[in-house]
Amino acid sequence: MNVFDTELRSFYFNDLKDLSDVKSELIYKKKNFLKNINIKKLKLRNSFLDKKITKALITSLPYNNYNNLIKQDNYFKEFFKNKDKFYCLLSVCFNKKNFKLYEKFLFKNQNLKFYKGIELLYDIHDDVVDISKILSFLKKCQKKNLIIKIWPVHSGKMSKSSPMLRGTINEVFYLISKLKKPVILGGLGCGLINYLFFNKTKQVLNKTYFCTSIPFSLKNLKYLNKEMYKKTFFGSDYPFTGKKNFNDIISEHKKNLPIEEISNIFFNNANHFLKYYKF
Repeated sequence: MNVFDTELRSFYFNDLKDLSDVKSELIYKKKNFLKNINIKKLKLRNSFLDKKITKALITSLPYNNYNNLIKQDNYFKEFFKNKDKFYCLLSVCFNKKNFKLYEKFLFKNQNLKFYKGIELLYDIHDDVVDISKILSFLKKCQKKNLIIKIWPVHSGKMSKSSPMLRGTINEVFYLISKLKKPVILGGLGCGLINYLFFNKTKQVLNKTYFCTSIPFSLKNLKYLNKEMYKKTFFGSDYPFTGKKNFNDIISEHKKNLPIEEISNIFFNNANHFLKYYKF
């Protein structure tokens, strides 16, 4: 079966020292984002990537430390530069301290030639830059033929929303409405049901696709009508998943899907999405 994994992460660090360096950064230390990383699993990433996946969107994490960003960039270019089936996306740190650094880094010619897109993760950022700066950045990304993937804040946070909360449905939909090309939202948009009842949903959903590493439950699937099935992609969440091997991940995602939608969710939808970009 062909598999297009749209939620895959691969890291430069191979030992505990490297991992400690990354964990010590403020964002990840605060969120315990890497506490369950298995170093042995990371060392096996190369064979995993080559043998199990037809195509993939690959990201890492938005490092606070510039040296870690460069290490990650060097690793990506060493391992993925001549592998056409892998599309590397730059995870952008868009807090006020580091955003300009990432923007400058991304738009260097040699980096534009390599990276196929960018990722914004609202959930692990504090002190996010103004929305006008994000929108300007995203418009420039699309002009440069870069895929945009956004992780809104989780729906649990939205339900306790404060006026200052960033990455809400309102903010993300506003950004999408101002862009010309479609956007991918991670984690099923961090709560797919929220998007189905939003004002002007249909207009924005025309430019919105969803990827998920959360196995499809019967509860989630009842919200996926024929149109939404066309806009949903498979993601493994490797190496953060608790599954021991890739076949287990596939089986868990497949078990509740209608048979006629399996090939679409796992490959066809994401492959069709690439038509909007010239790679």
